[in-house]
Amino acid sequence: MGGGRWGTTKRIGRVLEVLRSFWSWSDRPILGTITNEKWPGEAFVAAFMKTQTKRAELLKKKLGMKKVVLMPVHFQNHWTLVVVDGRESVEPSVETSVEPRLLYMDSLRTEAMVLEVWTYVNEGLTELMGWSLPTRWNAARQELGSDTCGTFVLHYMEQCCRALLQQEPWSSLGWPSHAVWGERVCKLARAMKAEQEKIKTEEEKEEIKKKKLEDKTKKAAAAKKKVEEVDLMLDDLSVIADASMKKIPPGKPCMENLSVNAKAEVLKVHLTGAGLCARCRWTSGCNECDGPHAVWYWLKQEGFDAELVYQIDVEAELKKLDTNDVD
Repeated sequence: MGGGRWGTTKRIGRVLEVLRSFWSWSDRPILGTITNEKWPGEAFVAAFMKTQTKRAELLKKKLGMKKVVLMPVHFQNHWTLVVVDGRESVEPSVETSVEPRLLYMDSLRTEAMVLEVWTYVNEGLTELMGWSLPTRWNAARQELGSDTCGTFVLHYMEQCCRALLQQEPWSSLGWPSHAVWGERVCKLARAMKAEQEKIKTEEEKEEIKKKKLEDKTKKAAAAKKKVEEVDLMLDDLSVIADASMKKIPPGKPCMENLSVNAKAEVLKVHLTGAGLCARCRWTSGCNECDGPHAVWYWLKQEGFDAELVYQIDVEAELKKLDTNDVD
């Protein structure tokens, strides 16, 4: 690499130098460190360039909004803050500038380090947006050797919101205190953890409730299926029982169990018999002239028990002949 830009696809050294800041332009190295000795390859570079281009476009869109944009910047393990006020001026005497109002906060004490960070951020802002970064605006400084820059940035972010959006004095929060912000961050972290545990507990309860509902639904479905199976079985039994009841037992003395010839003889007497003949003119009829006698006669002739034969409803049996209920 030369001049901070990608070179040709030759083998580079063991370490591919990278940027670690918020600024990652498409012509600059990648975030992270590659310890592999081999060149990552054109496909890797192309994918990286595509990602960096999207990031730059998104950042440019965010910075160009007509709103107050707070942008923490991380460079060489140090946090600073860039504030972009893109709103239209509220003062009638001041014309709206093409370049928005910019503020820059840095809590470092060593001027050489301040200048190095400022130069880096200014180059990135100029390259992306064409803006010039003002010198740092804040007066508060962190202690030498401390690592409290993050809490200072949080303080500046809150103070900017209060002053720019709620018109409070720029000193409304007082002097930055890392102890205060440290406690607030810890309190926030504890609250977030408690909320996460609450959400997790609620999700577990909901999962248990859902599981119980599923089990209840499955049991209800199984019970319904069993009832349906029983109902189906009862229907089958009912059909069988009905058929069984309709089926004439072979030993029952009735017209259905008479032979074809016997039925024909009974039918002939039933239709033509006068109820009295030369053989039985002094009696009440016989098997040759009287229908009921013909039924009794032929049932006994075909072997049915005489006692049972005389117990049947003979008139009902003869009606079967009239209604063609006998095959």
